[in-house]
This record gives sequence, structure tokens and C-alpha cells, in this order.
Amino acid sequence: MAIFSKGGSRDREDEASEAPESLPVSGDQVSSTTGPQHKPSIISEGFSFVGEVNATGSLSVEGKLSGTVNLSALNISATGAVDGIVNSAIINVKGRLSGTVSCGDLIIGGRATVSGKITYKKLTIQKGGVIMGEIKQLPTS
Repeated sequence: MAIFSKGGSRDREDEASEAPESLPVSGDQVSSTTGPQHKPSIISEGFSFVGEVNATGSLSVEGKLSGTVNLSALNISATGAVDGIVNSAIINVKGRLSGTVSCGDLIIGGRATVSGKITYKKLTIQKGGVIMGEIKQLPTS
């Protein structure tokens, strides 16, 4: 005796995808020892944000961000621009980054521009990438 129809199970999947963020949805894994898995946040193309961002997760910037940024990982797309005080373990730039930047790994793409006071532990620059300003390598531990 089947009580679920094909359409009925689809409706439940749709309801599950609309569940509040605080509740794990089928397929999400939450570890009690490490806490919830962080999903990346996005500032989409066409959006501009001015202010302070503090997070233990990652942020992808496709639009514009100005201000103070403290993250675990920052990804700046080809259309993205970040200006301000930036502290992050990993920064991957395909667009523009300017200001006072401190990071562990700095990856500069082939069409990217990075300028300002830059401190890093590890630097990777693809052919065509530009970095200018006061640039200092921190000792690796």
C-alpha cells in the first residue's frame, strides 16, 4: 500500500528547500564537534555594500564592497571590486582590490589589479596580474 505519490514527494522536497536557515535540510551535514558548515555569502554584480563585514566563512564579491572586511576567505570575481581594510586567511582576486590588505595566501588572477599597502605570507600572481603599492611578505610559521 503506497501512500506517497510521485507528486507528493516532490512537494515535500520543495518544502524542505524552503526551510529556515537554522534548521539543517536533508543533505546538509552539521557536525556537533566543528559546528555548522558555513555557506559562502555573495555580494552580487550590480550591488554595492559600504560598511563592516566580520565572518568566519567566505565571501564572494561580484559587485562592490567598501569598508572593513574580516573573513576566512575572500573571492573577488572579474566584475568585483573591494576597497578598504581587508584581513583574510585567503584572498583570490580576479577583479580589483585596493586599500590596506593583510592575508595568508594572496592569489592574483591574470586580469586582476591589487593596489595599496599589502602584507601576505604566500603570493601567487598569474601572467597579466598587477600588484602595486607597499608590498611586504610576512614570515611563514
